[in-house]
Amino acid sequence: MDIKQVLSYTAGNVQNPGSPTSKAGGEDKGTSAAGAASDRVELSKDYQDLIQAKKTMVANNEVRPEKVERIQKQLDNGTYQVNPESVAAKMMEEIF
Repeated sequence: MDIKQVLSYTAGNVQNPGSPTSKAGGEDKGTSAAGAASDRVELSKDYQDLIQAKKTMVANNEVRPEKVERIQKQLDNGTYQVNPESVAAKMMEEIF
C-alpha cells in the first residue's frame, strides 16, 4: 500500500463534478482544433464519499501527520502490527 500517494491528494484539488470550474461535460476549447466534444470523467459515489470524508477530517483537524508518518515508516519496514482485539472492539462499537 502506498500511503504517500493517497496523502498527496487533498480535498481542495479535486473538482466537484457539478461545479462551474469543472470541465467534465463542458466545452474544452484548448484541446481540440475541430471543436469536438471534450473527454468526460465521472467519479464513483464511493470516491466522492471518500473526498467528503477527507474534507471533513481536514476541517476538524483530525489528520495527525506525525501518526501517519510513524505508521508509514512501520509499513515500509514491515513492522506494522494490527491488534485484532482492538479492531474487533471498534467494529462492535460502530455496529452497536
